[in-house]
Amino acid sequence: MYHKYLNEFSQKDKEKIQVHKEKVHYGSLHGIGWLELLDTYVPAEVPPGMPKDLLVIANLTDRAFKNASRIWAALVGHSLLNRGRFSDWNVRTLMIFPQEEAESILPRSIRNRRKVAILNEAYSRQSFIVAETDNTENVIPRGYELVEKSAALVAQRMAENQIILPQLRIRDTPESYAEVPAGPRTEPYAAKYPLFVGEPFKEFLEKKDLYEGIINGYYKKHGGTIEAELAYARARARVVHIAKELAKQQIELTLTNTIVQAKLNAADFEEAKLYKEIVKKNPKMKKLVDRRRNFFKLRAQVLHLAGDLAKLELQVYSYEEKFLKSKVHSLKVAEERLYREALKQYSTDKQASKISRDYSRARASVVHLAKAADAAVDLAKQQIEIASLEEKLAKAKLDPTTELVEIERQNSILVNLRKEFTEQSSEALIHASRKLPNLVNDYRVALGASGDIKDSRLLWDHRPFEPLYIHPKEVMPKGSGCTIVYSEPEPKERLFEKFAIDNTHDRHDEAVEMALSVVGTFGIRARETVADMLDKLFPGQSTAEVVKLVPELFDCIPKQLRLPITKATSDSTATSPTTPPPSFYDEFEYMPDQITLQCLPVSALLSLLKAYLNTPNARSFLQVNRSLGGSATLFALRSWVFEA
Repeated sequence: MYHKYLNEFSQKDKEKIQVHKEKVHYGSLHGIGWLELLDTYVPAEVPPGMPKDLLVIANLTDRAFKNASRIWAALVGHSLLNRGRFSDWNVRTLMIFPQEEAESILPRSIRNRRKVAILNEAYSRQSFIVAETDNTENVIPRGYELVEKSAALVAQRMAENQIILPQLRIRDTPESYAEVPAGPRTEPYAAKYPLFVGEPFKEFLEKKDLYEGIINGYYKKHGGTIEAELAYARARARVVHIAKELAKQQIELTLTNTIVQAKLNAADFEEAKLYKEIVKKNPKMKKLVDRRRNFFKLRAQVLHLAGDLAKLELQVYSYEEKFLKSKVHSLKVAEERLYREALKQYSTDKQASKISRDYSRARASVVHLAKAADAAVDLAKQQIEIASLEEKLAKAKLDPTTELVEIERQNSILVNLRKEFTEQSSEALIHASRKLPNLVNDYRVALGASGDIKDSRLLWDHRPFEPLYIHPKEVMPKGSGCTIVYSEPEPKERLFEKFAIDNTHDRHDEAVEMALSVVGTFGIRARETVADMLDKLFPGQSTAEVVKLVPELFDCIPKQLRLPITKATSDSTATSPTTPPPSFYDEFEYMPDQITLQCLPVSALLSLLKAYLNTPNARSFLQVNRSLGGSATLFALRSWVFEA
């Protein structure tokens, strides 16, 4: 479909815009031959003053393209290799991907921030989703609060830049809920934080509709009897409530029999007169009597309701404890009986039992998810608080004017909060299962220590506008989804500096492959702890020694002060509070096993890359690949390995 629009676009300037109907050959081993393809069509020479800017437009949604995100990554690798006719060109891409492949390039959640996503963060000056079909299944896992904060930030950005989306291209916000409706013999569950309506909740609503459909069918048939039963139960429940209030009043204060009798008979003139005389003789009791007006009103209501209940053939034996304990005909029991009788009327007992069981299980599953989300978000917010305390403690330790007592106090608070977090995490994991780590890490990456999503480490949160909505009828085949992703690289000089390509190896190609191999390892092992990766990159070195090599890690790795805490030395006091001395890093106890590699910002990962490429283990691509646990294949080694 897009060929038609490209042809129309090319008609505007035939000299600058050319469309070639090239049949791309794709192989599972070599992928797309980007170098050969681009060398064919990129001109050897361009007119003076014409920018060497290349936009590669490709549709990779065909099933023949396996791992479309890696095809994009291969083009990035070729661009860094800086070979061929397009070596000095700026290569931008506008590609259509299957939704799951686009998530690998530009993820919304930490769970997909792996190999290609990290490469994209390091490579791109800007990268964002232009348009996509409905992608709710990839929105939901991040959680309602983060999605809402991210959307609010983008809305603000769009307003500042005066970006207005066409109304037909604005996607509806996914549905959310904050309460799970009551079920049979269960109260409604109010979630602490709103949740998106996912498949479990939709299934619950389906089971609920089926279950209540049976009840409604039975109600139509036996409505009269049911209404009489419910009216009876409601009246009874009201009396129970009033009787409870009456009992409370009686416990609070006991009135004399004389005053009670006088008030109860006040309707009779003579008795009312007697009541006044009694009050006059007992002036001290007047205030007491006035305070007990509610008692008499409640008692009168009980007597009135007793008459109504008599019409329903209910014999009230007592307004005291016996009456309060009698629950046989309460409203709750009446409703349970209604459900029970309705299910009995269903075609077979087995079917009715299964419907009831499925409904209860579906509801229990939704409540479980809501509780798990509540626990996870609570822990995520606690993790942000811990990170904020770590930052505050580091600043206090650097400041020579901060008293030692204050530093010890802050460190003690941090230690206790981390201990509490660990205990609650171990308990929550039983309830929240595997969803907890991802959600906690999503908050850690999106909000950091500041709690502001402006500091998010995900490219997704820095998009200039919300993706345009692609309607289902615009996609072939029907039911398939797609995402259009635009990427624009950093200038090549900047890329070579970021990937440490200029000074790592005599042969440019091998330097590129070494850098890409390390970055790829960061992505492949993204779910491993930072401690595991540091052991591979810098075996035998302590975390403090690595932090001295890569200061960017200091703000990322969980830490607390070593005991005993010492006052700042004269060396540290002479240093600027924003520039820690080397000895400063030794004063902390680091916990790199409490954070995964995928939570580190790309700047820290690239700094790790530079530091590692200066070690003896990084003298060749083969050494790099093998030392990090890889297995260099003939294809991965490429032709330069065999050069003299």
